[in-house]
Amino acid sequence: MSLVQKRKITDNTDRRTFSKKYKSRISFRTSNEKSIGFIRERVVKQSEDWSNVRVGNTLTGLDHTVSYNEPTIITQVEMKDTSAGVSYYYVEPTFNFLSLEWEQFFSTRRETSAPCIYSETDFTPDLKAFPKRRINRQTSVNFNLLLKDNHTAANQVRHENVMFVKNYNYKSDNYKKKDYPYYINIALANRTNTTFRDKLVELNLFNLLLEDYLQSEKQTRRFGNLELSIFNLETWIGNSDFSIGSDNLVVLGDARMQDNKFTRGLKKLEFLGFLRKKMKEKQRTLKEILTGQPCYSEVLFYRVDKFDEQDVFIQTFWIPAEDTFNLMDTQVKYGVKYKYQCFSYNVVVGADYKYTVRSNHIDTTINHSVQLVEIPMFQDECRIVQPPQPMPEIMFHNNKYSRSEIKMSLQLNPNTYIADFIPLEPFEEDQNDLIDEYNTLKRKNYFHYETEHAFFEVFKMEQIPRTYDEVDNFKLADLRNPSPSISATLFDRILMDKPYYYVARSINSHGLLSNPTPIYEVRLTEDADETFLHVDVVGFIQKKQEVQNTVDFSKFIQLIPASDHTIFNSNQESIINARSLYGKVDKVILGIAKNPIWGEKFKFRFTSNDTGKKIDFNVTVKLTKKKTLEDF
Repeated sequence: MSLVQKRKITDNTDRRTFSKKYKSRISFRTSNEKSIGFIRERVVKQSEDWSNVRVGNTLTGLDHTVSYNEPTIITQVEMKDTSAGVSYYYVEPTFNFLSLEWEQFFSTRRETSAPCIYSETDFTPDLKAFPKRRINRQTSVNFNLLLKDNHTAANQVRHENVMFVKNYNYKSDNYKKKDYPYYINIALANRTNTTFRDKLVELNLFNLLLEDYLQSEKQTRRFGNLELSIFNLETWIGNSDFSIGSDNLVVLGDARMQDNKFTRGLKKLEFLGFLRKKMKEKQRTLKEILTGQPCYSEVLFYRVDKFDEQDVFIQTFWIPAEDTFNLMDTQVKYGVKYKYQCFSYNVVVGADYKYTVRSNHIDTTINHSVQLVEIPMFQDECRIVQPPQPMPEIMFHNNKYSRSEIKMSLQLNPNTYIADFIPLEPFEEDQNDLIDEYNTLKRKNYFHYETEHAFFEVFKMEQIPRTYDEVDNFKLADLRNPSPSISATLFDRILMDKPYYYVARSINSHGLLSNPTPIYEVRLTEDADETFLHVDVVGFIQKKQEVQNTVDFSKFIQLIPASDHTIFNSNQESIINARSLYGKVDKVILGIAKNPIWGEKFKFRFTSNDTGKKIDFNVTVKLTKKKTLEDF
């Protein structure tokens, strides 16, 4: 089943039906109008469709019926359909790495004062927010030391409109997205013809049209239930003085016009001739108009508007029409919910028509009406969020010469994974809402390791809790190393031969919670002059049941590779000096271990404490390399 969703909208309410006996006799003549007009004489057999029209009456109308692909969120698109002309979109935030200095600096400033990935790499030096030093992971993390004094906010007003024009390949800069702490990816796939765009680019008029459109007053027309903006291309080409100058606009690409008045006049005439040729080629008959046949149309450019969570406008991106665009927005703040609205601007070869009903024929005059129609494509919301840490690693130690003291060593867990969040209090479930706004495509791991100054909560109980809800009432300590570290140590005093129950969890720099660790039963015993520490993982106390429920054994098994096998080695030969990993994913190696486990087979044997029966699991460790959305 195809997922191509065609939608048709029209500004014309004059609709007729025609009998099969409809015949035509056609003649053309040049109209006195500015456009090329023509007369068609139609011989029709009178039918009920025309019975409400008096003979001799003249009817007039405008028609800009548009058929277009309505994009679908990518999560609803099947992979097999992407090559079949399916129009899809997505808005996806990505948290790359932690830079509290970067976050704090821009939290009190307008988004447009932050560096834009495209203007920072553009050949125009005065557009750069950090002219003296390149933005990368090191400079971003150490922002106060390396970048703060280089920042200039002079471009914040200009960046209210970011326009991509001739000779600017913005996609080539997208690979630099990992140099920024976070960004939002706005993407659209929508196949379209580009005949008009290509001609405007050829004549160096495309960027001028965009700027004139941006600064002009628009007319509106009703298309069904939609009130849409329209812009007359014939009027524009006749009236434009082809001047550039705007204080709230950043033009990325070759926007310079070296033409004099004479050559600009020639280009105007050439495009007008092109326009009239296309109008004549693509014009419809009266029958096609009145039966609702769509006009010829193609996308000329896109507009993407950005708003904050109070619906306050922030900025607009103007993007030339292509089959796909993939926009990286780095001018965003941590934790702010953003809304993006995308519009396409379609060149529509419509008709300004009139017809007179005679006794045995219809006289028709059709003049062209070429409009740039603004069509809403999609809107979506998202938020930059630092994913919570995986549950921490915890180890217990005793001092064999002490009868009351134990030591707990806690460390951030470097293993990223997907799991359901387990709150200790009902209000903590609000965290799921934040993650949903971040993981908009449901393709990210809920828990993700990030190197940061670790913070832990430790809970201690004297009885096994029946549920995790009971744990929160027994907090022992909030724990953090005095110096920045991913680990911390806690000393605690316990009584000899008495069991105690410990649970811990980590909290990231933005207050998001990891899952709690398993419940550890810790008991100190003594033999002669030494003490021994007994540590076991225990379950919850269950209410006695008459029937023993079946328990899924898999939930008690967790096999996670050691960090040496999961660390990403950035010095491997396949990616050194590479601007992109496109087409190289299969050559990338994961881990720094001398003997990698990927592709190796292992045997795990489990023995029942009750029956002594054994069961073996043979496991092959595979590394799956998924392509990115950009590759897709």
